This record gives sequence, C-alpha cells and structure tokens, in this order.
Amino acid sequence: MEIINKQDTTLHDIFHSEYLPDNKELVDIINCARGQGVILELYENEGLRIIEFDRIVVPEEKRCNGIGTKILRQLINYADKSSQKITLMASTDVGGNSLDRVKEFYKRLGFSDEGKNYLVYKPKNGTKSTI
Repeated sequence: MEIINKQDTTLHDIFHSEYLPDNKELVDIINCARGQGVILELYENEGLRIIEFDRIVVPEEKRCNGIGTKILRQLINYADKSSQKITLMASTDVGGNSLDRVKEFYKRLGFSDEGKNYLVYKPKNGTKSTI
C-alpha cells in the first residue's frame, strides 16, 4: 500500500477549470487539491484495485464553493477509468456537522452505504462520472 500524499501547499494552483482533462492521473488530482490548500489523504492499493479515502479537508474560507465536490468527482472519474473501488469511513471529524448529512453527500456522488458508516464507490466500467 502506497501513501499518496500529505498536505503540501507549495505547489502552484493548477485547478483552474471545473474539471481536469480526462487523461490526468491520481497524482495530478492530488496536486490540484494541494494547490487549493485542500488536504486530501488517500491510499491506493493497485493490487486490490482499491482507493482507501481517508479524508478531505477544504479550508474554511474556500468551503461552500464546490471545490471539495469537484475534487471528489475527479477521484471518481479516476476510479472509473482505472476500475478501482473507493472506500471510506463516514465521519464528522473534519467538519461535517451531521453523520447523516455526510453520508448523504457521499451517496449523491454514487457511494453505497455498506453499514457501520462504511461507504463504497464501485467503478462504472471506465465511464466518466456525470454527478
């Protein structure tokens, strides 16, 4: 299992459009998040075809502008292209004020609730997410 990133805000801001071009890799998505000051922590296990999503933290001054959703859509598109699941544990530890609201947010993005706050996104056979 490889640790993909920790916060590094020294990278330039390349998140200049609503979506990255479809040919971007996971590291490009992470770098775009960093450029916006967003903490994005995940682990990619290519052998098991799983991306373990630990957390996303959008700076308070950038919240409610859709940047977190845009980054997650890019992660979903990458998962679809690479035929990998995304797994996460829903939590309010980093800003959500209601566990139900957090889970509903992820469900709107295509995650399914597997119980005990464990959510899974299953790839759509290489198709781009339109959510």
